[in-house]
Amino acid sequence: MSKPNGTTGKMKPFRALELLNALIDHMIKLEGGHANRVIPTLLNVGFTTEELVEDFCFPAGDVEDALSREGNCDG
Repeated sequence: MSKPNGTTGKMKPFRALELLNALIDHMIKLEGGHANRVIPTLLNVGFTTEELVEDFCFPAGDVEDALSREGNCDG
């Protein structure tokens, strides 16, 4: 992981994405390595299906399953 850039309020998009990935990885580890268990939480905090699948590499089927089980909707 890269070092903080040291400039307040100037976080670069790459750094923000790196931190998001670290948080998601941490959540998955807390769930015993079961990525599908964190999908409902990520959807509830505002991630879209497309973001989870395309940007964070979650399997589309797992995201669709979570949506159907939880009645989540992505806006």
